[in-house]
Amino acid sequence: MTTRKDQQVNPDLDVASPSDPTKVDSVTSESQVTEKDKDALDTEQVVVFKLANEEYAAPILDVQEIITTGDITPFPNVPSYIAGIINIRGTVATIINLAKKF
Repeated sequence: MTTRKDQQVNPDLDVASPSDPTKVDSVTSESQVTEKDKDALDTEQVVVFKLANEEYAAPILDVQEIITTGDITPFPNVPSYIAGIINIRGTVATIINLAKKF
């Protein structure tokens, strides 16, 4: 196997890798995967939030973003469950109080 001067060969894996250890791309065979690695692959990351003293979780891949509401501007002549509006990067978003609505 031929390697460039700035690479080193890992004889166990027979793969050339960069000489900088912080940038090493590793190749792992099925037999080298530990139980801890398998558990990490089986876990799912979630976003947890509390609503009315109960905790809920949503898969992190289903969450687009988490923002703080900032200042809510009240809006006149709307149902009581509409708390107002906020500005999110130039877009007006309506804030609905679900506890009041349902």
